[in-house]
Amino acid sequence: MRRFLKWFGSILGAFVILALIALAYIYVKSSTTINQKFSVQQHSQELEIPSDSSSLAEGKKLAATRGCFGCHGPDGQGKVLTTIAYSTRLVATNLSQAVQRYSFAELEKIIRHGIRPDSTSVLAMPSEVYNTLSDSDLEKIIAYLETLPESNPGLPETNLGPVGRFLILNEESSVLSAKHIDQQAPHSSEVPKKTVKEFGEYLITTTCTECHGMDLMGDEVVGNVSPPLTVVKGYSKESFKKLMNTGIALGGRELELMSDVSQERFNHFTDEEIEAMYEYLSTFKDSTE
Repeated sequence: MRRFLKWFGSILGAFVILALIALAYIYVKSSTTINQKFSVQQHSQELEIPSDSSSLAEGKKLAATRGCFGCHGPDGQGKVLTTIAYSTRLVATNLSQAVQRYSFAELEKIIRHGIRPDSTSVLAMPSEVYNTLSDSDLEKIIAYLETLPESNPGLPETNLGPVGRFLILNEESSVLSAKHIDQQAPHSSEVPKKTVKEFGEYLITTTCTECHGMDLMGDEVVGNVSPPLTVVKGYSKESFKKLMNTGIALGGRELELMSDVSQERFNHFTDEEIEAMYEYLSTFKDSTE
């Protein structure tokens, strides 16, 4: 019995040592990844932040439809996004403080490029989706965020923990926002509206790709799998409007996630915008078609 206990203790000790070595490797390797520096082509045009009431109203709508308040709280005061085992915690920034802390140029890099002022990547922000926002839309969003009353809810700090650090080492992980963005891609100064279809593509790209993937072929979101947006071909224009405004799908169904997103975000879209999105999606083809 004593020999067995000695043998068992040796095996257990070896496992503990291996586990500590693995954790040390994950910490060192993930720290290198987290501290990776990203660069972006100098913006060709300095942002001009408007202050008129019409732009501020449009900025509020843009912030709502692009999901700013879904992640950062209804008043932009920030919130804990998720807590995972072993001290992994992601916290969305307090926007009312962020717009006072950073310059317009720094905010542009954070929002559109996922890059902090120190050139490291922000964490878990869908900058890949916002990367193609026009200058005019981005200016209006920032203008509205500047009007938010400053608050201090006493949020905890983001803490990656072993699980978060392990996820960062995954090449496909989107935790590092700047990692999968074409940082040299040009940006349009105004919203593209030459055709209804072009306008619809812009709206879809800067909105729906967050959940349905950059190729619009579906993705895993918060434990749910979103469908490819080719499903819209089964909708009439009126039934698509109903889905976007109320979250009610064909057959009177409520959908996991989409119903909430429609009621909180997409019901702020105008009929013109929804029709443009429908126009684009009704002719959208995936790479296999």
